[in-house]
Amino acid sequence: MLQLINGNDNPILQVDDYYITEKWSGLDELVFNIPVKDPNHASILEESIIRNEQPYLVKAIDGSGTSAKIKCQINVDDLKADMLLNYTNGSATVKDTIKGVLPAGWTVNDHSGKTQRRTIEGEAYTPLEVIEQCTDTYNVVPRYDVAAKTV
Repeated sequence: MLQLINGNDNPILQVDDYYITEKWSGLDELVFNIPVKDPNHASILEESIIRNEQPYLVKAIDGSGTSAKIKCQINVDDLKADMLLNYTNGSATVKDTIKGVLPAGWTVNDHSGKTQRRTIEGEAYTPLEVIEQCTDTYNVVPRYDVAAKTV
């Protein structure tokens, strides 16, 4: 079930033909087609929120004659909201690095088993960029559960 979160009536979209692709980066994609005659079609704009089990942001709308293909990405905007200037993790574990940059209310479930300490430094990172750096630095892959606010 897909729902358009518009702040008003939050309609359920009459779409059964959709799929979610789990990306290596953790930034999963939701793709679906909606008929252009659907009453909710006109309300779907870029950066609109579509909720399945997780919230997704509309990133592309490709229209053809009778339907539009909607491409969305998991909504990790909470992890892009802050800028960490002159960032360093002080040579920490992957769990401590991610935990140290998450916004209030977010948690880490570390399934990596890695205890090595590595250094990540940079002039300006968002929390999402720090997590992305962990992919190469610690050889881990993040998964985002935005609904539960968990990495």
